[in-house]
Amino acid sequence: MNDQPLDVDAIKSDVPDTDTSLLPPGADGFLVYQRTFNRPTGIGDATRVHLQIDSWTGHLAWVDLNGDALARDLPQSRGPLRIDVTPSLQSGNRLRIGLRATDQQALLNGEVCLLIEDTSSNSA
Repeated sequence: MNDQPLDVDAIKSDVPDTDTSLLPPGADGFLVYQRTFNRPTGIGDATRVHLQIDSWTGHLAWVDLNGDALARDLPQSRGPLRIDVTPSLQSGNRLRIGLRATDQQALLNGEVCLLIEDTSSNSA
């Protein structure tokens, strides 16, 4: 997990929004965002794909992609969270983000997107 800016130019690709925010039964103050998306095209050996979550309120309980845990137990956002998701990508993907309310409502209040990084120009 790396929350530092990318060292190379990146292409931004929005993760398509779906209206599938879920509130699990009996989980007062807990919110799960779920989005599905296809694997970006043109991904080669020198390409890295990062998930970026710009900001949230509440406590980020977990982030998973296709059942792979990407992040766990993070306090309220203090800037973008960027995670390399390249090893977890499949042809069809399911991203799930779990938030728990604290003194503030649980909410994704920033953009969630994929950043596609070509690292081939980094080899020197």
